[in-house]
Amino acid sequence: MKTKITNEQRTLVHELLNRGQDRQTIAEMVSLTPGQVSAIAAHRTIHNKRSQLENRLTRALPKQITTTIPSTSDKILLGSADIGHVFWDPRSSVNPHVLIVGESGFGKTYTTSCLIAELAHRNIPSIIFDYGQGFTPESSNPVFANEARPLQLEVGRKGVAISPFEVFDGDAHGPLSVAQRIADTLVRVYQNLGVQQHATIRQAVIDVLEDAGIYSKLPSTWHKPMPRFGLLHKKLTENAQDPLNADRKTPRTAASHISSLFLFDIFRNNGVSLQWDELLQPKRRSTVIQLRGLEQNLQRATTEFLLWNLLAYLESSGPQSLRCFVVIDEAHRIPTGNGSAVERLLREGRKFGLGILLASQQPEDFTSIAFSNTATKLVFQVSDEKSQVAKQLYKKLKTPLSFLQLYKTITTLDRGCAFALTHNTGNVIRVASFNERFRFAASEAE
Repeated sequence: MKTKITNEQRTLVHELLNRGQDRQTIAEMVSLTPGQVSAIAAHRTIHNKRSQLENRLTRALPKQITTTIPSTSDKILLGSADIGHVFWDPRSSVNPHVLIVGESGFGKTYTTSCLIAELAHRNIPSIIFDYGQGFTPESSNPVFANEARPLQLEVGRKGVAISPFEVFDGDAHGPLSVAQRIADTLVRVYQNLGVQQHATIRQAVIDVLEDAGIYSKLPSTWHKPMPRFGLLHKKLTENAQDPLNADRKTPRTAASHISSLFLFDIFRNNGVSLQWDELLQPKRRSTVIQLRGLEQNLQRATTEFLLWNLLAYLESSGPQSLRCFVVIDEAHRIPTGNGSAVERLLREGRKFGLGILLASQQPEDFTSIAFSNTATKLVFQVSDEKSQVAKQLYKKLKTPLSFLQLYKTITTLDRGCAFALTHNTGNVIRVASFNERFRFAASEAE
C-alpha cells in the first residue's frame, strides 16, 4: 500500500525536479514510488510555496566571528556559530581525521591552509601532497608561510629516493607481500588493468626481486639492496617478447598501461630524500610534497607508494600519541577503495599517531569509508545532486534537524561558511580567517 506523501517529501521532490533529476532517482532518494513522484510533477505550478521548514536553520548564519579568540590549549578554532565558538581538538579526540568538501571558491583550500597553520602552531607537523598550485610559495597566504614554514620537496620534478620494491618489517611474506602491494596499487591507479594483468605484474615483481637475489623463502635476503623500479617495466617487456611465452599479449598490455610510471623515472636513487624521522619532528612544522607537472595517474601512483612508505615507518615506530597529519587537498588524485593506502591510514593511522585531512570539491571523491572514519567534517556549499553528503551527515547527526533542512543548508551556504559536524553535533559556522586566528596568539607572545 502506498504511504501518504508528507509535506517534507513533497517539498524535496520539487527541489530535485528543479535540479533535473529523473523520477526514478527522486523516488529512491525520497522513499516514494515513481508514480507518486509523477503525480507531484503533474500538479506543479510556478506559484508553489516553499516549505516553512527551511526558515528554522537554512539562513540562520552567524553574523560575525568575535575578534578575540579564547586561548584553549590544543583546541583549534573552526569558526563561530550562533552557539558561540566551535573547536576541533585533534589531540584528545579518539578520531582526529577531518573531511572537507565544497565547491570551488567557497573556502575549502583556505580553511585547509588555516588548519595546517594551526597544527604547526601546536607542534603537530603536516605532510602535504600538492598536485597544483595550492601550497606553492607564490600562492600561500603570508600568515600560513610564517606559521607552517613549509619545506618544498619537488618530487614531481626531481623524483624521490624510495623503492616500491622495499620489503617492510610488517611484510609477513616478504617479496610476495611486496608483489601483491605493487600489483594492487597499479590496478587501482590504472583502471584499464584487469585480473590477468594483475597476476602478470605480481609475478614480474617476484621475478625482478629474485634476479636481485631476494627470495620469499629466504628472509635473510629481504633487506638486500633493492633493484631499480624500472626493471619491472623491462621484465614485462621481455615477457611480451619471449617467443616461448604462450600469452604475450597480457604482459604487453600491462607494460603499455603503466609505461608513464617509468617514463619519468620517479623512483630513483638520486631523487629527493624522504627522511620521515626528520620531517615528522615538531620543529619541521610542515612539508609540501610537490607533484605538479605529472599526469594524473602518475600522481596517484606516486602518492600511493609514498603513503605505504610512510605507514611502514610509523608502524616500525610503534603506537604513539598524535604526531603528524597527512593532508590531501584534491582527494580525486588518490587511489581509494578496499586495501588502498589512504583507507588503511584512515582505519589504523591514529594508532600510530597519524591523522588525515582530506579535501575535495566533489562528494563522489570520497568513499563511504572516508565518510565513516572522519569524525570531523566541514561542508561548504555543494550541489549534492544525489544527496550523498546529506545522507552521510544525517547518519551521524544528533542535532534536532530534519533531512530536508540539512539538505537545504549545505546546498545554499554563503562563501566562507560551512556546516561543521563535530562530536555528532552540527552547526553552521563562519570560518575564522588567518588574522582572526593568530591575532590573539600574537598579542599573547608580546
